[in-house]
Parts: sequence; structure tokens; C-alpha cells
Amino acid sequence: MNTKKDGGPAFPCDLTAYDKEVRRENEGMALRDYFAAKAMQSYIAVFWEHHENIVEEQLAAAAYVMADAMIKIRKIS
Repeated sequence: MNTKKDGGPAFPCDLTAYDKEVRRENEGMALRDYFAAKAMQSYIAVFWEHHENIVEEQLAAAAYVMADAMIKIRKIS
């Protein structure tokens, strides 16, 4: 996970079910990344066909802005 508050794991599981060393290395996707992926789906559906000059990096950045807003609203950040 990155140093920015990312909401923790998107799909946490019971720590008692796993060896703690393995768990620490394999936490998986951050909630921030999961939110960004969901936002990206909408942005592509809405903007891709209607804006010929759209830059992929702009959509990706917008998706993370939305993800950060979603985490802030959840009062996790």
C-alpha cells in the first residue's frame, strides 16, 4: 500500500484465517484503487465516445480524484 491514506484493503479478510506474515505481503487492492477502477468505468462509458481528444491520463487522474473524494466522504482519510 502507498503512504497516502488509501482506505485500507478493498476486500479485507479475517486475520485469524491467514498467517500474519503472508497476510502483510498480500493485502491486495487498496480501497482507493477499487474506487478509482469503478469511477474509470463510468468515465470511459460517458466520455470516450463523445470526446475525440480525451487523453487517457486525464481519465485516470479524474478517477483517482473521485476515489479520494469517496474515501473522504466515508471519513476514512
